[in-house]
Amino acid sequence: MASATPDGVLSALAHLGRAAMVRHQGRWIVTANPMETVEGEAAWEALSEPITAGDSATGSLAGGWIGLIGYDAGAALEGVSAQGPDLGGPPSMWLGRYGAVVAVDDAGNVEIEHVDDASRETIVEALAGIQPLPVPTNRPSQRPASSLSQTDYEGVVRAVRDLIRAGDCYQVNVAQRLVARWLD
Repeated sequence: MASATPDGVLSALAHLGRAAMVRHQGRWIVTANPMETVEGEAAWEALSEPITAGDSATGSLAGGWIGLIGYDAGAALEGVSAQGPDLGGPPSMWLGRYGAVVAVDDAGNVEIEHVDDASRETIVEALAGIQPLPVPTNRPSQRPASSLSQTDYEGVVRAVRDLIRAGDCYQVNVAQRLVARWLD
C-alpha cells in the first residue's frame, strides 16, 4: 500500500475489534485486535512492567500499550474515593498491547510495524481491501439530548461557584453527555 489516510486505515481495521488511533511523534498510529488488554487498577501494574516494544529509534508503538487513562483515574493516584462508574462511558483506565501497528505520516505514506507475525498478517489482510471513505451525507435525526436538564445544569454551576467562593476548589469541569440518533 503506497498511500492512505489515517481514517481510511481505521475504517479498514475497525471490524477486528478494539481499534485505536493516536498521534505519536508526527505520525498517526492506527491499530486493532490487541494481543492483551487490561482495565481498571490492573492498568497501573501493566504500565510498571517493562516490555519489549518495537524499535524505539523509529518511535514504533508495536508491542507497547495503547489506551486511555481517564480523568477519574486520578482519584486512585491521589488516594481519594472515586465517583461511581460512568455506565454509559468507557472505563477509567483501559490499555491494549498491539502486536502490529500501521504508521501513517502526513503525506499518507504507510508503514506496518510489528513485533508479532500473526498480528502483522491480520493487519495486512484487513488493509488489502481498503477503500476511500465516502463523504458523510447523514445528519442527526433529532436534536441532541443532554444528560442534564437546563435546571440541573444551572444548579451544578451555582454549586461550583459556591465551592470556588469558599476556597474549596479553583477549577471544575462541568460536563454533560449529548446523545443523538443519526440517519443512515
